[in-house]
This record gives sequence, structure tokens and C-alpha cells, in this order.
Amino acid sequence: MHRLRINAYIRWVLIFSSVISLDQLSKLWAIRSLMFYHPIYVNKYMNWNLVFNYGAAFGFMNHQNGWQSYLFVAITFLISTFFCILIYRGYLRSWGADAAFLIIAGGLSNAVDRMYRGAVLDFVQWHFHQWAWPSFNLADAAITLGVILLISYNQWGSCDRN
Repeated sequence: MHRLRINAYIRWVLIFSSVISLDQLSKLWAIRSLMFYHPIYVNKYMNWNLVFNYGAAFGFMNHQNGWQSYLFVAITFLISTFFCILIYRGYLRSWGADAAFLIIAGGLSNAVDRMYRGAVLDFVQWHFHQWAWPSFNLADAAITLGVILLISYNQWGSCDRN
């Protein structure tokens, strides 16, 4: 096997395992250290605010009766499979594939929460004066970074595809 391809596999395993490990360990810390719905002031821009998110991003479908967790887990597996196929077929290379693995790992880490807890555990909250961003976790941050990198790859990474 080509050495560059082996290095890519190692990098992808490191990205995948790091995101899932750091996310799950941070959630373990949060659940042991924080009280639900009692924000702790960290600084003028950030709180620790432990909440269960039964929905998707920004609480989308948060107030359903539980069926949405199965839907979101299924969607996560479909998206992960789609990205793996794109990588396998060579449509995503180098940092485009790295971005996809950030999205895959973040999505699967949140899927573990949905399957184990019935909801995603969020605990990081940014705020500015009276405006507060919805609570999120490290998996959400990995997904967001992956999406930003994937958009950038689509715009400027075309030289990698030739």
C-alpha cells in the first residue's frame, strides 16, 4: 500500500478516536461536575450549562415524544456511510477527507449519547450580554469545524482532486 495512503489512514484513525474520546470524556466530566440547568459562570463569554438536547441543532424537534432520536441516529449513520463512500471512491482527499472524519466522529459520538442516554448531553454555552448561544458539546464543535473545512475544500481544494 502506498505510504501516503497509510499515513492518511493513521491520521483518520487519530482524528476519529480523538474526537470521540475527548467528547465522551468531557461529557463524563460535565455529568459528574455540573448540575442540570444550573449555569456556572466561567467568564464574560462562556458558561458551563448542562442540558439534555432531545432534538437536533438549536433544539430542532426537541419537544417530540422520543421518536426523533431514532431518526437522528439513522441519519447520522447514513451521512457517515455517504462520507466513507466519497472517501473510498476518491472524491474527498487529504484535508477534505480529514474534514469528513471530523463530521463522522462528531456525529457518531452524539449518536452514542442518543442511544445510551436518549438525548445528547450539551454543556458549553457562549453568551454576550443578554444574548446566549444554545449549549453545545465538543462533538458539535468537531461537526461545525468539519463542515467549515469541507466547504473550504470544495472551494479551494480542487487542486487535490487532479
